[in-house]
Amino acid sequence: MTLSLDLKTPQPVTILWRRSDGAALTSGRHRDDGAGMLVITGARMEDAGRYVCQASDGVDVFTSEVVLDIVHGGPGEQVGIFFSL
Repeated sequence: MTLSLDLKTPQPVTILWRRSDGAALTSGRHRDDGAGMLVITGARMEDAGRYVCQASDGVDVFTSEVVLDIVHGGPGEQVGIFFSL
């Protein structure tokens, strides 16, 4: 599962993802590429929540949030992943 931010600016930009609840994105399943993409491998129920993407061009800071909902229907059923802004 991938969350991404596409920001058009002529300035070099630093982009970081974090959870709004402060939970770390340090598990081996979370990878922030530093260019606007957060990859969560094998999304699980505990990955649900509000994610914040913060981009800075050294002058301005831009913030965007997304809510990730994960629903599991039961044994043998596929996990559903839902986003809202």
